[in-house]
Amino acid sequence: MKRYIGLFFLFSLGLSILVGAFNFIVNPYLYFSPSIDLPGFNDRKYFAGIDGFRIWKSQRISDDQYDAALIGSSRVMVGLDPGDAAGLKAFNLGLPMTNMFELDLVSSYVARQAHLKEVIIGLDFLLFSDRRSVHPAYYRSHFNGDRSFRDQLTDVLSLRSTLTSLATVGANLASLDLPRMQSSGFLPRTTSTVPVRERFDRVLTQNFLINPETYADYHYSRDRVDHFRAMLERFVASGKRVRVFISPVHARQLLVVQELGLWNTYKQWLSDVTEVVSDVSHASGQCIPLIDFSGFNHYTQEPIPHGDTSEMDWYFESSHYRHELGQKLLRELLATHCEAASTGLGTRLNPAALDQRLVQLDDGLRRYRRTQPDEVQAVKRLLAKTAIYRTQRTAVGR
Repeated sequence: MKRYIGLFFLFSLGLSILVGAFNFIVNPYLYFSPSIDLPGFNDRKYFAGIDGFRIWKSQRISDDQYDAALIGSSRVMVGLDPGDAAGLKAFNLGLPMTNMFELDLVSSYVARQAHLKEVIIGLDFLLFSDRRSVHPAYYRSHFNGDRSFRDQLTDVLSLRSTLTSLATVGANLASLDLPRMQSSGFLPRTTSTVPVRERFDRVLTQNFLINPETYADYHYSRDRVDHFRAMLERFVASGKRVRVFISPVHARQLLVVQELGLWNTYKQWLSDVTEVVSDVSHASGQCIPLIDFSGFNHYTQEPIPHGDTSEMDWYFESSHYRHELGQKLLRELLATHCEAASTGLGTRLNPAALDQRLVQLDDGLRRYRRTQPDEVQAVKRLLAKTAIYRTQRTAVGR
């Protein structure tokens, strides 16, 4: 009997070692850094985004090869290639499904990284709603403290990791076109089998119009504004240079904001962000550029193709811009001087110029509605189709 128990123990130990080694090499969730990526075997990690890349990114940002961090939501993650940040060795710390409360917590960890000399913060309207809190994966990442041995053992031995490793290898062997996170933290969005216009409608519907965490139950929060202020003050206090920008969503996204009755809230948000950046800049003596790349211009009003598979030059869908636009954004942001009122693509926001900028946005919205009646009607149809979801939430008092 003892012999059989011993053999069973050895077999279990050997199996655990093999499973652990397999999961460690495949690294399906990017929990381990550096990652061993073998082309055609495990280099495309479709499932890594389930946990929002937080565990992996919290490890990578501590690498002293980087001197700058690009921080924000998924718009930063898929739109900004650190390789386009001329003169900086940058890492993309964009996190999906985040908010200003979580980013304030993340900033505490980032501020302690002495090798980081500069941070570039990408803001968007969604970050300032209180309908999202902290992503569950945050608590298992280095953002929340060093991961325990138990966490790491679970990552390599769990059935969930094993099944995901097998699925990852299978998807790679089948040459499926899956998103691939780059070592710099950048996740480029290139093509999709879904036609662009259908993609616009689908993303607006599923991610915004019926989602209570986004536009379907949007609640602008002063608390989130306070977290943004704390974030800026922390970075400045740690000696880091700070730049801030507003992400350039497509004009159709702003049309949805207006149709949902959130346009005045959007403008209030811009006012509050401008005030915070101005206050921190004056109090610290550091010039903190705030550039608004949103609004209505040649890029944000790019026509949406009808009924074909051609891709847009600047947008993947209405919420996420392509890295080709991000490249222009970064170039202008890094070249902006404190005295500049406009960068061409973007507009410098400060208290003195704010009223004029808000008027420009109102004029741009009216012009877009007048010149793009088909887009207005398309948005109205989506709103009507999804109204029941928002009505139900209102009926139960949220």
